[in-house]
Amino acid sequence: MRSLLVGAVTAMALVVATPPAKADPFGIWSPPSWATWYPWCAHLNIGFEQVSCAYTSFPQCMATVRGVGGYCAENLYPPPPQYVRAARKAKKKRTR
Repeated sequence: MRSLLVGAVTAMALVVATPPAKADPFGIWSPPSWATWYPWCAHLNIGFEQVSCAYTSFPQCMATVRGVGGYCAENLYPPPPQYVRAARKAKKKRTR
């Protein structure tokens, strides 16, 4: 029991002592995976209507719909905003 307690305390000390990782180590921001926008949606008839907007082309959408029934339509939701990293201002050198 004592060795289990020592192991737990050691693990917690390592977690606390580890410095947090920078959110953007290389200065390049990429949108998260859920922010990907797809232009085509499949409206599937599988007992109830289910909408899946995960298709990059109309033929890709139709290949899914042909197997279960339904139809393809354009995605009515707008694409997510594009984030652009702001440029850093140059520091002015002080001259005397």
